Amino acid sequence: MKNKHILQSAEWEKVEKAEGRETFCITTPGFSARGTVEKTPVCSYLFMKYGPECEDSKSFFAGMREVSKFAKEKGCGFVRVEPRNLEVKKELKRRGYVRTRDIEPEWTLILPLRSEEQIFSAIEGRKLRYWRNYQKKGMRIWSSKEVSDTKILYDLLVKLANKDKFNAYSLKHLENEVRQGFATLYFVESEKEVIAAAMVYDYGKTRYYVHAAKDEGKAKMMAGTILLVQMIVDAFREGKKEFDFWGMTKSEDKNHPWYGFTQYKKSFGGVETEFSGTWDLVLSPVKYRIYRVLRAVNLWMRKK
Repeated sequence: MKNKHILQSAEWEKVEKAEGRETFCITTPGFSARGTVEKTPVCSYLFMKYGPECEDSKSFFAGMREVSKFAKEKGCGFVRVEPRNLEVKKELKRRGYVRTRDIEPEWTLILPLRSEEQIFSAIEGRKLRYWRNYQKKGMRIWSSKEVSDTKILYDLLVKLANKDKFNAYSLKHLENEVRQGFATLYFVESEKEVIAAAMVYDYGKTRYYVHAAKDEGKAKMMAGTILLVQMIVDAFREGKKEFDFWGMTKSEDKNHPWYGFTQYKKSFGGVETEFSGTWDLVLSPVKYRIYRVLRAVNLWMRKK
């Protein structure tokens, strides 16, 4: 199995355990599933973010028989999967899996990192100019793997979350990611003040772009753009083969909540890449129906 996703790694499992979640790992020939046992008021369920990993459709469904046995032993009402193998996607509905609301994005942008020339040709010209001239503007870029520096990113994320009305990740969660060694923090400073911050994950030959925020009062300095170019260039110089922007929408509706940042990500290049989306394998139809009703109510309440 090539290009295993970081969310299916032993390193990510440590993050889940650090936050008190029960984890599991099940492997069969050509198949690997890492995930968590999630609990709801109705029932428990197994969840494999961007997984399981598999070589082909045959190995996926053979491995899922073992996962289902484990789920039934745990008393789970269903199993939630997000396989990235598109061969599997073609068979999920026919095999009785239920398409549900995506947890991790169904689509992402992946920029191949073949050469600096190729990278620069993919990035929108004015964004590249911002990066090339940032030092002339008195800005400084630095990176860190120190847990204590996570608070800088967190504070900017909270301000952004309050402005754009979304829930920011907790400081504990971000610190747990840094502790595992795969996360790197990046910062842009102006006049000794951090005006943009981001976090990337490095796993295998891939760098993932996961968290970013900037000082809205200094937006004209384009610090977030400068930082993103630097993280892409550094990934290439460190031997990575691709840069995953982690999520986009295919919608052309300008009112779609992801439309704006999708267009922004596209301006850095990248290939639109499809995964299978989020699917549920129902083990207890009664519990699953109740779960779906309560989930729909919760989503409706959040939108009020």
